[in-house]
Amino acid sequence: MSQQQLNQVYASLEKQISAAEAYVRTWKSYQALWDIEASSIFKMLGDNIDKWHQLLNEIRQGRKTFDNSEVEKAFGGIVVFYGGVQAKVNNKYDQWHREILNKFGATVGEGMKGFKETV
Repeated sequence: MSQQQLNQVYASLEKQISAAEAYVRTWKSYQALWDIEASSIFKMLGDNIDKWHQLLNEIRQGRKTFDNSEVEKAFGGIVVFYGGVQAKVNNKYDQWHREILNKFGATVGEGMKGFKETV
């Protein structure tokens, strides 16, 4: 085997490994769902309805990333099985969505109450 062919094989392997690592990092990024406190998010958003709306839209868009029936992804000879992680992320995402919607509803309700009192 020539050195050029060997270099091409190594380059191909490195490309597949890099793609698999990037994919795994995507799944690892969902660890933040467990690490962050809801109160810190609510504090950051405050009474700004636009920020709340933006966050809810981002949650909806982010859900599309992992909301499918597949449980594995292949990168050449490397196969990433993510079914178990996917189920846990789905459940945690649903929990966060409910919490944020409830707090958003309470924030809007308080704003409407204040508006009514002002009027």
